[in-house]
Amino acid sequence: MRVQVVGWAVVAVGTVAFVLSLVLMQRTTCFDAVDPARSTCVTEPALGVDGSVLLGVIGLLVAGFAVFRAVRAARSRPDGTVRSAPGA
Repeated sequence: MRVQVVGWAVVAVGTVAFVLSLVLMQRTTCFDAVDPARSTCVTEPALGVDGSVLLGVIGLLVAGFAVFRAVRAARSRPDGTVRSAPGA
């Protein structure tokens, strides 16, 4: 297996793991009242909804690019040219 393929695969998996760890992190805020029935807690993404969506999109693009490069590296010949798809 080529070093480039492994390198790009590590980038793709690492990006997905990093983004998921940040997007799935939550923050809980509780508001206590004198009357226990009026106390409330709110749970939301630690980065906020907009931040989580933005990070998810950027992570998807980076991981997609890394997968593209890994596939391209796996299909490349030693002289640097890329084989065409089967049947093309």
